[in-house]
Amino acid sequence: MDLSSISFSSKTPRSGAAFLLAAAALLSACHKHPSVTTPPVAVVTYTVHTSDDSDPPSYPAEVAPRYSNPLSFRVPGKVIERRVRLGDRVTSGEVLAQLDPTDQQRQVASAKAVLAAAELTVAGNALRYHTLTADHDGVITSEQVDTGQVVSAGQAVYQLAWSGDIDIVIDAAASDANRLAVGQHARVVFPSLHAQTLDARVREIAPAADPQSRTFRIKLTLNDPAPGIRLGTVGEVTLLPAEGRAAAREIDIPSTALFHQDAHPAVWIVTGAEPRLALRPVTVQGYRDRSVILAGGLRDGERIVAAGVHTVFAGERVTPFVNTFDADEPAGPADGEASRSAQLARETPR
Repeated sequence: MDLSSISFSSKTPRSGAAFLLAAAALLSACHKHPSVTTPPVAVVTYTVHTSDDSDPPSYPAEVAPRYSNPLSFRVPGKVIERRVRLGDRVTSGEVLAQLDPTDQQRQVASAKAVLAAAELTVAGNALRYHTLTADHDGVITSEQVDTGQVVSAGQAVYQLAWSGDIDIVIDAAASDANRLAVGQHARVVFPSLHAQTLDARVREIAPAADPQSRTFRIKLTLNDPAPGIRLGTVGEVTLLPAEGRAAAREIDIPSTALFHQDAHPAVWIVTGAEPRLALRPVTVQGYRDRSVILAGGLRDGERIVAAGVHTVFAGERVTPFVNTFDADEPAGPADGEASRSAQLARETPR
């Protein structure tokens, strides 16, 4: 209908004006488009489970000497003899290496000729220092000098690991080191000893983290060492819960589920019968390799977005899919809902 063909005049009756208004309304209605409903977005979800921290952590361990020190000459000179090699067992006072004493012998003889009546204690000691001896029973664990090499006073020649007490050494993550205490019990298993289980306890906890690995060195002592344990033997240590400490409840979520709202950590919660997203602040207790430990903000059984947290927004309709973290749940759409791709396939004309 073309409204331009209708002429207006002062004599037009009121019924004609009403007719024109109705025609205009009819024309405007003919140009309206039907509303399009946006299908829900498919998201990977993770169902929150509360667990306790009583599951003991395990770490690879190595047998190390409790006491070890470098052996060096107290005077400079040329090494003319080495009597022990790597791995040899030595006893206290045993001669390990020898410097060329010729120059020192001549100095002693000259001093005796000049001061025949004096006791040449200093010169005699310097001559004695040309012989390197072991100051403790132990095992030679490294060699730093070859025969014929000229060494300076104090330069390491051997590394001596003392016999007797040994330590079991592990490098623990900060989250586990904070829960350990000196005297805490542990189990040690050495595959080379037919997987025999030995009891141990924490003897020392490093006060600071290693600057490179950011782990804490933990030293344990065996309650009843087996005779076949050799230095450098590799095993596994399981740290048992400290006595008298109640197991704390914690929530472990995938690290990909953590979202930051400004500087505050948060997660996307899937809520409602027609699932929509809501942002929930959380409190982080610690971090692991692929997960985050939460101290608060979530409850057992709640469902969160496990991946793609930076591509969604609050209030968005979603179709939850189960993440592979939930091994006990079937993969695919949750709550019997069809995926967005399936909906689009049905709505696409052929």
